[in-house]
Amino acid sequence: MGEEILETSIKLLFNSPLVIHNNILTILWHAGEPMAVGIEYYQKAVELIQKYNVENKKLVLAIQTNATIINQEWCDFFKKYNFEVGISIDGPKFIHDKQRRDWNNRGSFDRVLRGAKLLQENGMDLNAIVVLTNDSLDYPEEIYQFFKNNKFTSFGFNIDENESIHTSSSFSNLSANHINRFKNFLSKLYDLWVQDHRAIEIREFIETFNYFAFKKDNQNSHILSTDATAFSIITITKNGDINTFSPEMAGGIATNEKEFTIGNVLNIASFDELVENANFKKQLQGVLKGIENCANSCNYFELCGGGSPSNKYYEKGTFEATETMYCKLSKQTLIDVIFEKTSLA
Repeated sequence: MGEEILETSIKLLFNSPLVIHNNILTILWHAGEPMAVGIEYYQKAVELIQKYNVENKKLVLAIQTNATIINQEWCDFFKKYNFEVGISIDGPKFIHDKQRRDWNNRGSFDRVLRGAKLLQENGMDLNAIVVLTNDSLDYPEEIYQFFKNNKFTSFGFNIDENESIHTSSSFSNLSANHINRFKNFLSKLYDLWVQDHRAIEIREFIETFNYFAFKKDNQNSHILSTDATAFSIITITKNGDINTFSPEMAGGIATNEKEFTIGNVLNIASFDELVENANFKKQLQGVLKGIENCANSCNYFELCGGGSPSNKYYEKGTFEATETMYCKLSKQTLIDVIFEKTSLA
């Protein structure tokens, strides 16, 4: 992202009521390897944020990285500006290196863990995103023990999905065997977590407890799905193109990378203008219809809120779809496991 687009994007964040009315604004650098652009880039970004945040809006600055190039200079920078650092690591070496390999076909585990340990030595929490493939499901204990033994504060898992240019998944053609294996994985992971007095925050379990608590206190309401709520997430690409709903949609589709683009930061004075964009209106209509269809057909709706638009589109070709591979595993099966193991439900 060039300096003009970077500055314009940050300026827009702080002059659009659509954004600044939120209690907390999170600015997250994600996708590819964000650290590859160097510290100077982020130093400039922080200066711009300070320049335009004239109302001292409460902020969270965050970055999602594979951690392979973290050094002491990066640690000093992250600490100075209170960055939250998420690490992409899939568990022990034999699991991680199977998928995460560099251009020379070398596994990246040792470099990732070295970077993570350096963050830890500098007093920073270790928070991880774990991509689960079909192969991972055989190793719940090994995955849990890895994060426990390496003193991670938290981890969450994303399933290997069909999204954007990633057109295949190890869970494609979802079968009863996939679902049973995923359920067994979650069940074992949950047992390990409880036996360990919930020493590590596991995102999926914590979020599901929060869903149950919400329903207990709001019996006539349902969970709102963040990435199905317009402008809860605004994604800006390196050329300034703007997307909302699921951030994965910024990749478009194989035949049109701008399929879901609703504007460009260089062509607007406020994000609020985008509510009149024709492509946004078309997407919103489809997303709302999909939520309605879920509400009318799914027993999990009140604890889900209508699913992820990106998964619906990339798996089914329409936002109006209902059940997807993603929601069958990451929502329904997860809720079933916790429902069976607790009295919260």
